[in-house]
Amino acid sequence: GATGILLSLAQPAMAADDVYEENDTLATATPLTENTELSAIAANGDDDWYKIVVGSFVDLAQIQVVINFNSTVISSVGLYDDSGNYLTSLVANYVGADNSTYYLRITSFTAGETGYTVKWSANNLSAINLSENTSYSTPGTPTGDDWYKIQVDSCDNPVQILIDAQFSAASSNRSMELYDTSGNSLYSVGANSVDPILDYVGPKPNTPTIYYIRVDAVDLNQGYPYSLQWNDSDFMPCDGARFFGILPYGGRWYDVSQEGTKLCWAAAGSNFLHWTEWRECSDECFPPSSVTLLFDEFEASWDDAGNLPYYGWYWYFNGDT
Repeated sequence: GATGILLSLAQPAMAADDVYEENDTLATATPLTENTELSAIAANGDDDWYKIVVGSFVDLAQIQVVINFNSTVISSVGLYDDSGNYLTSLVANYVGADNSTYYLRITSFTAGETGYTVKWSANNLSAINLSENTSYSTPGTPTGDDWYKIQVDSCDNPVQILIDAQFSAASSNRSMELYDTSGNSLYSVGANSVDPILDYVGPKPNTPTIYYIRVDAVDLNQGYPYSLQWNDSDFMPCDGARFFGILPYGGRWYDVSQEGTKLCWAAAGSNFLHWTEWRECSDECFPPSSVTLLFDEFEASWDDAGNLPYYGWYWYFNGDT
C-alpha cells in the first residue's frame, strides 16, 4: 500500500505580551508617569521603550530610574534623547537638561520571560553658585558628587575656563568635570593630585553663559576636604588684552597673540619677559594685560619683520638694537 509521511509543524513559542506592547521602538514608546511604578514583562530579545518627560527646574535635572527584575536576567538598559541619540546606560543617576524628553530602552537577553518594575523621578540638581575668583572650601560629600554653578560673561572671542581645586590628599578616585546647561559633559580631568586644574576652551559666549562644575571628592565612602576656585579668560579678551591661552604648568604661562604680524619672535620674547616678572603687573593681574603691553612696545618700535627674541630682549633692557 501507499506510504504516507506525516509532518508536524509546531509554531514557535511567542513572547508573552504585557499591556504596553507594542512598545518596541522609540516611536511607539509607552509614556512613563513620574513617581509611578509600572509592571511589565521582559522577553528575550524584545525591546521595551518608555517615554520620560522631565519638567522645569532651576538648575540641571537629576534623573533617577529604578528597574527591578523578578529574577536574574542578562539585560541591557539605555537612556536616549528626543532625537534617539544614546546617552548612557547609567540610568540610576543621570544629570541632564530640564524641560526635556528622554527615552528609556530595556532589553532582556535571557531565555523566556520575566517580570520587572520600572519607576523614575527627577529633582533639581541644587548646584552651589560660585563667583569668579572666589575660593570656596568644603569638607566634601561622602556619598556623592558636589555640583557648582558658574556664569561666564558674554564676549566676542573664545572662552577659556580654568578651575583650580586644592584637595587635602591625592587620590585616583576623584575627578572634576564641566557641563553645559543641556547636561553635556564638555571637559573632565582626573583629580589624582592635590592640585588638579581643569582647563577648558570653548566657543565664544555671545550672551552670559551658565556652566556647571561637578567635583567627585569621594574615596572609600568618605569625603575629602577641598577648596575650589575658577576664573575665565579669552584668547583675545574683551578688555583688549591679546593672548592665545594659558598653560597651567606649575603656574600661568600666557601666550600673547602676534595677530597676523611677522613678530612671532617679539610675542615669544614678551611671554618670556612676563614670566620672569620683567613687566608692570604682578601675578595677581588677571587678565594678563601686562603681557600684551609688552608686545605693544615691540610692535610700536620694530618693523614688521622676522628676528630673534635675543635682540628684542637686548633692546628692551638697553634701549637700542
